[in-house]
Amino acid sequence: MASLTGYTQTCALQSGGVKKLHLAIVADVASFTFATPDYSAATMVNTKVFKEYQFELDSFELKEDVTIENKCKKIVHSIVFFLAKLSSTLRAAVDEIATNSDCGLIAIAEDNNGNKWVLGYSENFLKVRPLYLKSGAGTTGKKLTDANGVTLTLEAEDNELMRLFTGTVPIT
Repeated sequence: MASLTGYTQTCALQSGGVKKLHLAIVADVASFTFATPDYSAATMVNTKVFKEYQFELDSFELKEDVTIENKCKKIVHSIVFFLAKLSSTLRAAVDEIATNSDCGLIAIAEDNNGNKWVLGYSENFLKVRPLYLKSGAGTTGKKLTDANGVTLTLEAEDNELMRLFTGTVPIT
């Protein structure tokens, strides 16, 4: 067993939130290139790419919950985001995510600090433990100033922490 190394506080930017989400169907991702401790590239199947989603400020959260069960580490990765303005276009986007979630999704989420994180893919499980749609809730709001739209939650269980992605996300 390794010894504890501790943690040193940094004075770097610590802003919360996520500004972009890139999603791909599991079958469209061949692999990620692992360059310890991060992923440096994503290899896609044929001409497939990640689809990009952008968000209103303060409407996206990336979470990682670590627990120990029966002496085994369990990590739940969650992406919670709000898509604004109920419309047929929004309904089509939500339906596309829900339908494609059946076989699993892989995500690269870019936070407000410029870091990109891979979810739904890991060195221990590769593509076996992808993200799935856990819930979706639409609302018109109750009053004029309430936002209307849909909050979606994607979730994956693994035994690895999410890794940084240092490469260029393959998008159109």
